[in-house]
Amino acid sequence: MPVAFVGGKKVYRSLNSLDSKIKEMTPPETVVISLKQHIGTPAKCVVSLGEYVTVGQLIGEADGDYSANVHSSVSGIVCAIELDENGIYCIKIENDGSNTASDPTPYTASLLTSTPEQLVEEISKYGIVGRGGAGFPTHTKLKNTLGNVNKFLINCVESEPFMTKDAALLREYPADIVSGIKIMMKILQIKKADVFVGEQMLEQGYNFLNYLKDRSFIDVNLCDDKYPQGDERQLIAAVYKTEIPYDRLPPDTFSVVFNVETCFQIYDCLSKGTPITRSLISVDGDGIETPQNILVPLGTSIADVIKFCGGLKDNCKCVVVGGSMMGDAVNPFDTYVTKTTSSITCFKNPPEHKGEDCIRCGRCEDVCPMHIPVPLLNRLWEIDDISEAKINMAHICVGCGVCTYVCPSDLPLKDRVEELREKIIMEAENE
Repeated sequence: MPVAFVGGKKVYRSLNSLDSKIKEMTPPETVVISLKQHIGTPAKCVVSLGEYVTVGQLIGEADGDYSANVHSSVSGIVCAIELDENGIYCIKIENDGSNTASDPTPYTASLLTSTPEQLVEEISKYGIVGRGGAGFPTHTKLKNTLGNVNKFLINCVESEPFMTKDAALLREYPADIVSGIKIMMKILQIKKADVFVGEQMLEQGYNFLNYLKDRSFIDVNLCDDKYPQGDERQLIAAVYKTEIPYDRLPPDTFSVVFNVETCFQIYDCLSKGTPITRSLISVDGDGIETPQNILVPLGTSIADVIKFCGGLKDNCKCVVVGGSMMGDAVNPFDTYVTKTTSSITCFKNPPEHKGEDCIRCGRCEDVCPMHIPVPLLNRLWEIDDISEAKINMAHICVGCGVCTYVCPSDLPLKDRVEELREKIIMEAENE
């Protein structure tokens, strides 16, 4: 019986990109690499204008624990170092096409004799960050959980409707994933790990289970395919029937959740000695010619990714980056791939929120995974009452968008609650 959390909603899913083999995109002529591809402090620029860089070379050095190294995805000349619209430095590199790589330094010490601290220190060099959206530095998350958890959950649920990259990884790289899981189990000092897949990925989960020769340390479990089951809080709530208070984190329940791609990346980086220079992205939607999962060099423009997938269909009206439920519509020509870019969805007819009057049906509140009073918050948004919005917990919204999805009045509820949340956060920062 699939496990499920309280709330949420089954949404339309597209699996158009699932059956294609993961492809590697040819590096573009230029890349624009942001020094902030993670939650926390931007990396510090360590290259100069006009400098020649190689694939995998450090171009941004982590500035503290809540930061991550950034590496070049191409070889060529640094032709610009500029601030973006958010005040973050970006490094533009003109690709010379030679794909000259920095010398790799694989981790050669035995896993049996390595300490958790040694492994975390090694992982910190490669710039690995969480792939769930926020981009939390993986080495910091591991460091913060050392000795504090006894449950290790591997998230392969992928509740975003157009995303299949994790299922593709599970299908094509089971050995690397298992090796990554073993490394993380060594770090966490845990003897068993649980992999979770959604109902629509049952075949991939079953095949992975069959691949396992030794099932004593890894179990594969099935989750209800409702949205947003892939959120780590909802996954823990579904599995252990324990909801994490909004001001607490998974380790407070002695649990830690990592995305399956993080497991893959840890083994890939340590075994090859090469850092993160690409992002695995699901490209789908009725407005793209060839839906597929592709490995894209960091700093590639979304327009170049779309071109690699055959281009947009003539009547495509909207390109969304970050998932159709939680993502944002973007201009593909001035938006670039980062470590947290997980999907690009192209729509012929994107939903238009006309915003009729709220009929107070309560559907949005019923499906909210954080159980906040969405109808009341909508009213507070209308009168701009930030104080009452804070009392009614607008700041704990996770931005999943399921409220907007079920609204019969077609109100942009997610955007309104997020606006309240941002104002609450800004007020707190200014106090």
